[in-house]
Amino acid sequence: MRVCKRCNQKKPESEFYPDRKYKDGLQAVCKSCHLAIKAEHRKKCKEIGVMNYSQRTRQRLRLEIIKHYGGENPCCACCGKSHIEFLAIDHVSGGGAKHRRLLGGGLYIWLKRNNFPSGYRVLCHNCNQSLGAYGYCPHQNPNARPYCPPKRIYKNPCGRKSKKKIPLNFKSVKFQTVPLFIQ
Repeated sequence: MRVCKRCNQKKPESEFYPDRKYKDGLQAVCKSCHLAIKAEHRKKCKEIGVMNYSQRTRQRLRLEIIKHYGGENPCCACCGKSHIEFLAIDHVSGGGAKHRRLLGGGLYIWLKRNNFPSGYRVLCHNCNQSLGAYGYCPHQNPNARPYCPPKRIYKNPCGRKSKKKIPLNFKSVKFQTVPLFIQ
């Protein structure tokens, strides 16, 4: 039996985490108090905006990659936005989704381990999404026509194929709002 220094209750030794700093090899506070201390610490850090080690490491790595591909003052190669929070790495020749699936995540680490290969650039998230979804960026081609879905072939119950155009008349589309219940 052992007394917790926080709650002053006698508890069995199995209720204490191991710790080599102490002579008997167990922490001075019980597991439940230890978890409460950690929760208080996380809450305090979240309130003041302190990042943990892994978040800081990821941010440093991201900044290093973006500065390598975008220069000392990185900005979007398309529109020139320079807010670091808005910038992302783009595969110049496309195929980013396929590459991410092959990697299983961790693009920044992969880029660093492979000595910053060519074929990547810095774009803002808007330009990157537009290039991926529509094949062009509105900043490069402002006169491009709006995206129209391709013609789709539907089978009739009779077995004949028919081509239907999907109308792009947004005025006729009715949007339904769904209330969100947060519990």
